[in-house]
Order: sequence, then structure tokens, then C-alpha cells
Amino acid sequence: MIGEVITNQELELNNVLHYNGWVTQQQMNEVFAKADELMNKHQAKNNGLVATATRAVKMRDGQPTMNLDVFIPLDKEIAVSNDFDFMKQVKIENALKLRIDGSPQQAELAMQKLNEYIITNSLQPSTPACMVTVKGATTPLEIDNMITDIYVGIMNN
Repeated sequence: MIGEVITNQELELNNVLHYNGWVTQQQMNEVFAKADELMNKHQAKNNGLVATATRAVKMRDGQPTMNLDVFIPLDKEIAVSNDFDFMKQVKIENALKLRIDGSPQQAELAMQKLNEYIITNSLQPSTPACMVTVKGATTPLEIDNMITDIYVGIMNN
């Protein structure tokens, strides 16, 4: 189920392990594995909701490749490798928020609803859509029980 658009929302993540780069779906899994390795190396733990933002998608060698940001909030600061950087805080203010209750396969429909809201209300986004997994799935049977929030920052008028 796709919820209603809620205005004036905020997303704040602290002590963030950040990745940005062009990746395929398979490579995205590798990014998360490298992040886990880095966190284990520094005895850091995830301390909040993981967020992703897709800035662009293009076809490379016949498969979709995404310019992806990954934001992983940690319980402490850590030294980072070449693939990652560390951000003290990531904050999206004056955001629209839309919740997907169920399979993330509804994301395309949710984005259409969010875009229609933005157009209808003559709003201008200030950030790409940021997907936050509120409740994940550890098995394929749990996919329909997932909860995902989508945030889009909006320019102040």
C-alpha cells in the first residue's frame, strides 16, 4: 500500500558512512558488503536507518547502471577507505515523505504519486528522492511486510 504525501518532514542521519558511484544492481550488493567489512574493521555498528538515493540511471553494456548514494548512520566516527567518505550529518529539511507499506516493487508507482504531487502543487525539489528502509526483509517471504519511506527535499518559496 502506498500512503499519502506528508509535507514539512525531516530526515536526519548522523555519523554517516557515505558511498557515491555508478553501480549495477550486483555491484550495489558489493558496496554494502564493503561497507560491512569497513564497519567490522573499526568495530562500528549501524545506528539507524540506511538510506539510498539514485541520482541517475543509464544503460551500460546492456544493463542499467545507477549513480547511487548510500548513507549508513554509525554509532561512531571511523576512518574510511577510498570507496567511502565520512559525513558528520546528512539532513533533508522541508521534505515530502511518502510511505510504501509492502513490497518495494511499488516504488515506481510511489514515485509517480510523489511526482504528481510536486507538479500539482508547483513545487521544486532540492534533493533527489531518498529511499529509507524502515523495516527490511531477511527472507523472500518477508518482502510484502517491508516498510520504505521516500523523502524529497523541497525548495523554500
